[in-house]
Amino acid sequence: LIGKTKKEISKGFTFIASTKEVYLSILLFTSTPFLLGILVALGPGFFERVLKISAADLSYIIMAPAGAGLIFGAVLLGKWGARFSRRILVSRAIILAGILFFVFALSEKIADLLGNPLPLIKKPVPFTEFLGLSGVLIFISFLFGLALVTIMVISMSTLQKVTPNKIRGRIMGVLNMTAFGLTIVPNNGLFLIFKI
Repeated sequence: LIGKTKKEISKGFTFIASTKEVYLSILLFTSTPFLLGILVALGPGFFERVLKISAADLSYIIMAPAGAGLIFGAVLLGKWGARFSRRILVSRAIILAGILFFVFALSEKIADLLGNPLPLIKKPVPFTEFLGLSGVLIFISFLFGLALVTIMVISMSTLQKVTPNKIRGRIMGVLNMTAFGLTIVPNNGLFLIFKI
């Protein structure tokens, strides 16, 4: 029984390694919870120490807009996604996510441009005190959700399309195991490194 199980698992991994669309789809799909994990782990400290916005407002500025972006993106993909090349959609979504991470890192500079010099503020305040900066962050979060759902939906649909029915369960098992395993890395890894 153990030998048969090992053989079946080996077949699944061989198929993944030999099929470009499959391993790229798994890589892209599992990268999204990893990125979200980094955002969730770093978010509260970044908000309070750098942006001087209360971490309690994280759900209003990051989570809710990102969730809205996920829903809106799923609806758009369902309605018009088939009209465009999957490769182009995914590549654009990856580029957009990278740009948004970069812009998010520049939030302090954006605050300065909007007339809210953050170093002058001693303790975190509600996000309503910085409506300009908060609006920018909400928009970034919405677009980030849009980019992530594009990557996830197209990766999953590609995976299901190219995987034979006979081994689909094994491939999905690898996908879920990898995705859930990677969500642990940002939270625990960042804590051990930076004591966040």
